[in-house]
Amino acid sequence: MATMRGEGDNSEVKAIYAPQAGLVVYSNLENPLFVQSGLLYSIKGAQGVGFEDEKVKITYSFLEVPLNIGFQLPISESFKVSPYVGGYAGYALTGKLKFGGVTFDIFDLDLDDLEDVEYDPKRLDYGLNAGVGLHFNDRVIISAQYAHGLANLGNADAKTRTRTLSAGLTFLF
Repeated sequence: MATMRGEGDNSEVKAIYAPQAGLVVYSNLENPLFVQSGLLYSIKGAQGVGFEDEKVKITYSFLEVPLNIGFQLPISESFKVSPYVGGYAGYALTGKLKFGGVTFDIFDLDLDDLEDVEYDPKRLDYGLNAGVGLHFNDRVIISAQYAHGLANLGNADAKTRTRTLSAGLTFLF
């Protein structure tokens, strides 16, 4: 569940529901302290109502590298609870703006003809992660995570940051 929020933005913005998939690597899970990283494909964005009550939806497709540090709390021999914190960096492969039934590439929009518009979309996103994983039999992890974007993907006047709440299922090999 992803959304974007701009500073001073009072408009009604709704979350989008989109996939996140990839490969995740854990340090030795035999120890209580672990490091988790990987390469993820994530879709982030938001939707709402724009000019003349037209539906607006913006989506970014990111390649992300998370880096989290966690601690395993054993509940039983086959079950552990693992809170973790960390950060991520991501690069936007694509950015789409859908407005009034027409889809635009936000990295290829030509808005130079509009007066008083400073438009410079950013591809780099980075932020903080916090989550918890439930480890079953050292093979399956069910997790929940909140990612809070710190990068401004908008322009200087309208700072726009990502927010993502995700649920995950990890199979360890």
